[in-house]
Amino acid sequence: MDYFDAEIIRLTDIPKKIESTLLINNETVEYFVSIIDAKDLQTYSINDYAWNRKLNQEHVDKIYNNLIKMENPHLIGTFKIIHNKRFEECYIFDGQHRRNAILKKLSQNKYDDVVPWSMDITIEVYSINCAKIENSKTAEHLFCMANNILVFDISQLIDTYIQDISKQFQDDVILGTGINKGIKNTCNSIFIKDLFNSLQRYFIPKTRPPIEQVILLIKKKNFDISNLDISKNEVFPGYKFANPQMQLKMRNKFIRAKRANFCLNLEGYPPSKWIEEIVNSIDIEE
Repeated sequence: MDYFDAEIIRLTDIPKKIESTLLINNETVEYFVSIIDAKDLQTYSINDYAWNRKLNQEHVDKIYNNLIKMENPHLIGTFKIIHNKRFEECYIFDGQHRRNAILKKLSQNKYDDVVPWSMDITIEVYSINCAKIENSKTAEHLFCMANNILVFDISQLIDTYIQDISKQFQDDVILGTGINKGIKNTCNSIFIKDLFNSLQRYFIPKTRPPIEQVILLIKKKNFDISNLDISKNEVFPGYKFANPQMQLKMRNKFIRAKRANFCLNLEGYPPSKWIEEIVNSIDIEE
């Protein structure tokens, strides 16, 4: 999340230093390089790419501490961004730690009118056209290319098994209804990146079953949760001890979740709990 509430303007409207096109996965990708002031990062609406590594706050703080010590601040490397032309959305897929360090610096400097802080940074923007950025093979290819350049072992950056589970979850007729599309809703939805991170953290069975089997187990767990007894504190911890007004609120939330066919993010059943229960059932079968 950005540290500022800023007016959203299009990243693709900025002056370009280099423009070209690339052919990736038989898709023509428009590409440009530009130099902007680091403070402009707070102006553009840029999301984190779903398959980025989990943000390491210690790494962010290390970059930040180096920045504030520099007389002439600078960062090595470009910020790589995917632009989805269909929905005018932007996703950073290389540079998330540097970006957060810059935003931290700007958040602590925004009231300093005496010595305004600035620093030039270079951005690379790749424009593609897709329905879902998480399902785009071109976006995935760009991500892998960028991280190979950084000399990381790609297996440490992106777990394709977990990624495929996340994608099938999102595409499933029932489970997909629970994926938050970025709009405000009343059901207990979950963002695809949060699902991916939860699976990556908690889904560690002794052996990896076929993805189709995992999806069936998740659907069964979703169904089982929908049939729990709310009065026994199984869905909402503390239900028994809540006042009547709060109990009514909890019951209504449970009813809405069941109507939406998605009960996998209720207070009493967060991803950490149902994922670990699925892992235990897989290990017992083994």
